[in-house]
Amino acid sequence: MDHGAMTNAFDSANYPTSEPTQLVAGDRWAWKRTDLNTEYANSAYTLKYALRLQGAGATEIAITASASGLEYIVEVGSSTTAAYTVGRYTYQAYITRNSDSERLTIGSG
Repeated sequence: MDHGAMTNAFDSANYPTSEPTQLVAGDRWAWKRTDLNTEYANSAYTLKYALRLQGAGATEIAITASASGLEYIVEVGSSTTAAYTVGRYTYQAYITRNSDSERLTIGSG
């Protein structure tokens, strides 16, 4: 790993702009979506994630992004992730319309 080009991962300006493929329980999780606000203004919609542990359908992690400027920011603190069960998860990302709670799935993996 090249530490010479390291940026401050606590600064939201440096957050990755897509969902990470690997997350570490006990670490702070952070990413942002900069590509959604044009179609889904974060003043009228909410971005949420559901992560489900493979092979254990009852284990689900729910994450709600916050609105910041023209971005959706996802931040989950270390103390929260430390309690998560380690394993392989599938995720769904969805947009909820604030006015009536209607929901659309916009991504999964």
